Amino acid sequence: MSLTIGQPAPDFTLTNQFGEAVTLSSFKGKKNVVVVFIPFAFTGTCTGELCALRDDLSSFQNENAELLAVSCDSMFTQKVFATQEGYNFPVLSDFWPHGAAAKAYGVFNEERGCAFRGTFIIDKEGILRWQVVNGMGDARNVGDYKAALATDDQAQITSAWKAIAADSKTVAYLEVHYPLLASSYRLKGITLKLGQDLEEYQKNYPRLLTSPEPDAATSSAPPLDNDQAALIHPNQDQRSNQEVPARG
Repeated sequence: MSLTIGQPAPDFTLTNQFGEAVTLSSFKGKKNVVVVFIPFAFTGTCTGELCALRDDLSSFQNENAELLAVSCDSMFTQKVFATQEGYNFPVLSDFWPHGAAAKAYGVFNEERGCAFRGTFIIDKEGILRWQVVNGMGDARNVGDYKAALATDDQAQITSAWKAIAADSKTVAYLEVHYPLLASSYRLKGITLKLGQDLEEYQKNYPRLLTSPEPDAATSSAPPLDNDQAALIHPNQDQRSNQEVPARG
């Protein structure tokens, strides 16, 4: 069974190397999660993959992301493995029911009783946004995870933006002439759709609120008409300059 991008990721509760229960859904609304399945602890390729993550840990475990490594080894094996290699991130045991999480993600090798090399990125809403599954001996590229995480915030913005059926002509106009305002428009669209504060998005998605210095094309852009301005500032009546109820 393979998973579908854009669908809710299967939840699980597994024990980490310290005997503590870790539940995937506990990160919902807080962090993106990178779930990395490996076949076996202590094997060369698996150790190399997790060491690469260890050496660049700040990219995968920070205020916006959590890294969870998973294999079908026992919790006791995971503890020795993590201690020996200096893994300061959760190394989870999918030992019993044996391979239950790996099966839920479609990466359990029935013949060998272990997981294939599958990596899954789940967003803050618990939705699967990216995945890759390699064969037993085929190491993954850690750079691919970084690229996926770097674009995940933008992907969520774009998804929500499309969900509110934005006017394509206005969107194109903003993208060409007012890129910073286009980002603001997307943020406001999410605010109206999900009922979340723009301030929260300013905190969680700071990259979207930055823009290079305006070039000649931008600085000479024609002024926005009332309809375009109203889309950028949906809570404000451009003619009366008074606050009006949010649309949608």
